[in-house]
Amino acid sequence: MNLNFIKKYLFLFLAIGFISTVFVSCGSDKEIPSVCISDKAPVLDKPSKKEGKVLSSVSLGEKLMFLDDKEEEKGKQYLKVKLLDGKEGWIMADYVAIESRPAVIIEKSDIYSRPDLSTISKKSFNEMDIIAIISKKDDWIEVAGKRGKAKGIEKGWIKDKGYSEGTTDIAAAIFINRALAITKTADRLAELKAIMENSDISGSTFQYIVINEIRSIDPSAYPEEISIDREEDGEEIVQDTVNSGD
Repeated sequence: MNLNFIKKYLFLFLAIGFISTVFVSCGSDKEIPSVCISDKAPVLDKPSKKEGKVLSSVSLGEKLMFLDDKEEEKGKQYLKVKLLDGKEGWIMADYVAIESRPAVIIEKSDIYSRPDLSTISKKSFNEMDIIAIISKKDDWIEVAGKRGKAKGIEKGWIKDKGYSEGTTDIAAAIFINRALAITKTADRLAELKAIMENSDISGSTFQYIVINEIRSIDPSAYPEEISIDREEDGEEIVQDTVNSGD
């Protein structure tokens, strides 16, 4: 066999192998910050609801990394993601807002179809609704999130105000919403008290909601005034006082 012929095809083989390796490496190294917009969303070991094994579940508002890899199975799209503990798996695309960051609503925010006042809808996000901020345009932000007990995910634009990106506020809203959903009074009270005793989340913007709910069940549970630390934008800590009798 001609030696030059062998050398030519050996070089071509090695070149293809090198290029393939580069593309695989680039794809696996790309991590895009994203947010889960559904509570207890399953993360599977393969992109299939029927055949995939549940590796973990992701909470509403939890941060994760989209690894820039998608698969489709029976009309459903799955994304390959990496959780904060390093675990990797597949999650339904409907449960994730790609290239976004989490936040929580602290005052009612009307939802608009586009960043224009004339496109206002009849829907709104309310206090303690968890959202993902996707983009910003002037004094508007594009968001996706779940509205209270409404089914499905809402997407649209809200004014760039009335929300918090503080980790304490986001976590507190998640736990408070879960506690308020408990139907048995004794269990609900126990869960609310546990939130107050949790130093990591007790000083949130929403602490007054917990205090008022506890006092509605047990008026003697707390003194008239409670001093708290309130987190603003995840950075600044401000001393505040809540009158729990209000």
